Amino acid sequence: MAGVLVAGIAVAYLVLQFIGGGDTPETIPLSEALTAIEDGDVAVVSLDDGSRTARLELADGEVVSTTFPVGYGTDLVDAATAAGVEVDATPYQAPSTLTRLFYALLPAMLIVGLLIFVLTRGGGGGMLNVAKLPTGRGDAVNGTSVRFDDIAGNEEALDDLREGVSYLNRDASRFTRVGANVPNGFLLVGPPGTGKTLLAKAVAGEAGVPFFAMSGSDFVETFVGVGARRIRDVFAEARKHPRAIVFIDELDAVGRARTVGPSNGSNEESERTLNALLVELDGFHDSGVIVLGATNRPEILDSALLRPGRFDRRIMVGLPDRAARADILRLHLAKRPVADDVDIDGFARRCVGCSGADLAFLANEAALAAGRENADQITLAHLEVALSTSMLGRVRKSAVRSEPDRRITAFHEAGHALVALVDDDLDDPVAVSILPRGNSGGVTWLDSDDQMYVARTRAEAQLAMLLGGRAGEMILLGGDFTSGASSDLAQAKSLAGRMVNEWGMGESLVQANVKDGDREAAAMVDTALERARHLLFKHRDLFEAIASE
Repeated sequence: MAGVLVAGIAVAYLVLQFIGGGDTPETIPLSEALTAIEDGDVAVVSLDDGSRTARLELADGEVVSTTFPVGYGTDLVDAATAAGVEVDATPYQAPSTLTRLFYALLPAMLIVGLLIFVLTRGGGGGMLNVAKLPTGRGDAVNGTSVRFDDIAGNEEALDDLREGVSYLNRDASRFTRVGANVPNGFLLVGPPGTGKTLLAKAVAGEAGVPFFAMSGSDFVETFVGVGARRIRDVFAEARKHPRAIVFIDELDAVGRARTVGPSNGSNEESERTLNALLVELDGFHDSGVIVLGATNRPEILDSALLRPGRFDRRIMVGLPDRAARADILRLHLAKRPVADDVDIDGFARRCVGCSGADLAFLANEAALAAGRENADQITLAHLEVALSTSMLGRVRKSAVRSEPDRRITAFHEAGHALVALVDDDLDDPVAVSILPRGNSGGVTWLDSDDQMYVARTRAEAQLAMLLGGRAGEMILLGGDFTSGASSDLAQAKSLAGRMVNEWGMGESLVQANVKDGDREAAAMVDTALERARHLLFKHRDLFEAIASE
């Protein structure tokens, strides 16, 4: 509000300046003006008795002005006349009442005008701009026709959402005849990029009903009452239709848990907006409208949002497993030319932790890699490049490294690779590179498996693999080592800490204090380094052959 007020005053000042005329001549003292008149340096004197100013056009063409006290205008005219200077006098005319009123109200009118503009166009009230799907199954959502067949993975989430589609398609009788109440709200919960928004669009596409989509941040405003009014406007528009879907992405932006105790104006406005949303959700029973919400932070949502009757159903949309990753990759590669020998299932094993959005990026990045080579098909090598680019960044081809640095990197990565290769508790390495990417001097890729649980023996083997790079440097440098293992050490420290403090894999199931846990985690890391060094010495010929290659 303060910013708008300042802007209004500034605009009013500029308008008054514009009305007041163009360039302002230089102002000189009255005594200097009289001297110039008496010396014959002035050609024309223009007097304005109302503002008590005199405008002097000098003989050289320059224009200056001066001011004179009340009643001195006659004396100034006499002096100019005596010197033979042309005089142009404008008698004083008092402005009309209407003119004075206009100038008095001008700043206020400008402020009000700016407020109206901000509230209606620049982020205030009025009907919220939403993405709306017109009625009809053939219509598109935001320009894209989305169906359940366009989504791979997340079968459990799709099953839950199909119930919502059945209700929207007036097929709720199979639920209601056995006394079941169809859920009014579905909350999609999962990490970023897992397809929550895509699922919401697919529900609307399958049901063929109006689709109102907005983000929770669209309702967050500092203007009092604006957020709550936006909530009411959107839901009122949805109620105009027999069936509709309201989708609120990033629900945590508007549904954050309310605070207890003193609050500032911003908190009060957020609570007003949340209260308006709660009221609207209560009013959606038997209205033919389903509300979908999406968030990756369910733990901060207000408990009132999650009670039965509002968001009844919580649908987990997690990261895809290996089979789902392969299906998603096939979906994104289906319309692209792919070489026949590309093993999508095998490649999907290496994409642990990738979301659906990550896999879509991989498919597109692989196509770009093929295009850069002017290839006709996407090969496994292009997918490898895309995965490396996604995880570590592009190859730094311009990086200049000395031969000692290249040898150190080679022995470092060979250390990782050999420990993974010979330890039965680890996945096998599938690629080793010393090409620098991002902040990494090299990389060792391991095959991976989607294991829900981590056994202690596997965790200890992972510690040894992480420290295989440091062990490899020590063998090359005769016991010395470099700073190249800093990232490995950070990962090893984190893993050992979880083993001791979270998974109870230390000597004691529960540590007495933090220092005991840190001490035991450090001992695990030291033991893992010795294990890695032992394996490298035992298989030294193979280790050096990998590094040389």
